[in-house]
Amino acid sequence: MDHEEQARRASSFGSQAAAYAQYRPDYPADLLSWALAPLRGTGRLRVVDIGAGTGKLTGGLLGQDVDVVAVEPDPAMLAELTSRFPDVAAMSGTAEEIPLPDSSVHAAFAGQALHWFDLDRALPEIGRVLRPGGFLVAMWNSYDDASRGWPSSARSPVRWPAPARTSRATSSTRSARPRWSSSRIAPGAPWTAW
Repeated sequence: MDHEEQARRASSFGSQAAAYAQYRPDYPADLLSWALAPLRGTGRLRVVDIGAGTGKLTGGLLGQDVDVVAVEPDPAMLAELTSRFPDVAAMSGTAEEIPLPDSSVHAAFAGQALHWFDLDRALPEIGRVLRPGGFLVAMWNSYDDASRGWPSSARSPVRWPAPARTSRATSSTRSARPRWSSSRIAPGAPWTAW
C-alpha cells in the first residue's frame, strides 16, 4: 500500500468516532503503570499520545497522574477526544509530523495506532520529541477467545528506548546523529514486552 492510500485509510475512522469512544476497550491501569515505571521519580511526567483517536489511551494516562498531549490527525476523532477531555492539550498532527518542540516529552504512546505510521519517518520524529532517556510505548488490544470477548488487559505492549536524539534545527544536525528507523524494531531490536 502506498503512503497516500495508507493516509486515506488511516483518516477514515472519523465517521465512527462516537462508536469508537463507546465500544473500544480501555487500557488497563497496571499496563500503563508498568509502561511509566522507568520514569517515575524524575518529577512531573509529560507524555504524548500519538494517534490518540477518541482518547481511550489518553484517559488511562490521565489516570496515571501524568500530563498528556494528545496528537490526532482525524478532525472528527479529535473533536470526540476534546469533548471527553476538554482540559487535555489536544493537537492536530501525525506521527510523522508531531507538533511539539524537540525534547518536550518523557515518553510517547501509541495505542492501536503504530501500524498506521510510516515508521521510516515517524520513528525519527518520535525520537526528536523525546527527552533523553525517553521511550516509545506501543500497545494493542486483541480479541481473546478464552475470555468474555474483549480482553480485560491489553496484549503485546512494547516499550522501545529512544535512539540518539534528532532535531529539526538543521539537516546537518539530523544527519550527524544516528537515525531511529524501523530496522530498530526488527526481531532482535532492543525492546521490553509487558
